[in-house]
Order: sequence, then structure tokens, then C-alpha cells
Amino acid sequence: MRLYQLQPGSTALPTFTPMWKDKSTLKDVLNALEKEEIKKEKEQLQKIRYYEEGLETILDIRCSFFKSKDRRFKIQDDLLSNLLAGPGDINHVIGYDDLKAVFDHDHQFCDRDRKSNGKLRQLYVKNWRLQVERDKYKNIVDKLKLLSPSD
Repeated sequence: MRLYQLQPGSTALPTFTPMWKDKSTLKDVLNALEKEEIKKEKEQLQKIRYYEEGLETILDIRCSFFKSKDRRFKIQDDLLSNLLAGPGDINHVIGYDDLKAVFDHDHQFCDRDRKSNGKLRQLYVKNWRLQVERDKYKNIVDKLKLLSPSD
């Protein structure tokens, strides 16, 4: 889809005018950009959910008197190795230091409900989700800046 139309002019340098003079074309461009970013956002939220479930399991083991610590260490190693070896699109959101902080310092709140364990985990997961949302809109704005003509 061409977003610019080259207009012949009397000058040697070409002049560009945007093809979205009517609102429907601009709306179509915005919808396409938004759909693309929503798809990326869903993929990143699925990855965050994977790490959230792992952290819930680790905290459930930590809060239990009867569950094995060896399993907890294995899950911690798996989460860290997946983060380091995985694709880089989630590494800017979930940091190695973030996971280590939850592993090392999040043991102050244990409840019977596994979802409510770990206040630090809850804060980090909320922060990761907000970063993904912010990145979605930032990417849309950056792409629109590339598409807009420089006057």
C-alpha cells in the first residue's frame, strides 16, 4: 500500500503529498497499524503469562512446608534460561534482574490462595503488562511519524 503519491512539479526535487486526504484512507492505515500492534501485544502478554505462572508455582512451593525446594530451583533455572535463550522481543520488558529480585526477595506474603502469593511478583507483572501496552502505542506513533510527510 503506497501512502505517498509523487506529484510532478516544476522543481527538480519531487514533492510528496499524503494519499490520505480523505479520512477513510487514514482510518484504514490506523486500523492496520493497530491490528498489527495488537497481535504483537497478545503474543507478549502470553509470554508474560508464562513467566507469571512460573513465578506463582515458585512462590507456592516457597510458601509450602511440604513441597520440595529442588523443584523450585529447577523452575527458577528454567525461567531464567528461557528468558536468556528466548526471542528478544520480551527481554526488554522482563529483565533478568526482575526475575532474580522476585526469586530472592518475594517471600513475605504467603496465603492459601496461590494467586495472591507474592506482592512483589504482582507489582512486577503489572509493570510488565503496562510496559507492553505503552510499547504498543509508542510503536504506532513511531510508525505514523515515519508515514507522515515532513513539511
